[in-house]
Amino acid sequence: SDVVYSIKCTQCQHSYIGKTERQCIKRLHEHGAPKSSSQQEQQHSKQQDDNCTHQSNNIVELRRSEITSAVQQHQIETGHQINWDNFRIVMQDNHYYRLLIKESLLIKAYEPELNRTTRSVPLIVFPDGLQQELLHKQFDND
Repeated sequence: SDVVYSIKCTQCQHSYIGKTERQCIKRLHEHGAPKSSSQQEQQHSKQQDDNCTHQSNNIVELRRSEITSAVQQHQIETGHQINWDNFRIVMQDNHYYRLLIKESLLIKAYEPELNRTTRSVPLIVFPDGLQQELLHKQFDND
């Protein structure tokens, strides 16, 4: 809890940066992560079996229901898969406002394609974002 995290699409490498004060697993479920690994396997095989039908059905479902997660919307619109096991916790902070600032700085620096918002709070102190060497220490430690 109290983390900034990153999620990447396995097919197109588009990414999403978000923050949560709750347990990460609960937030991932809201993004469309399966509740169990067997659900993930079933979801993957179903998409391979009837990809064209599945995509058109998903577009109809998208119109019927309100999808609030940009990650989930990406999966539905493209038929792409998210590797939920490889999501990364990028930063942690127990102070809510500092967590918002960290999320905003990372969104500004990496411009993730799946994010709908460009920042959580105004970046008055860091209007140009963080220096590149600080970003690489926090985000690119692979």
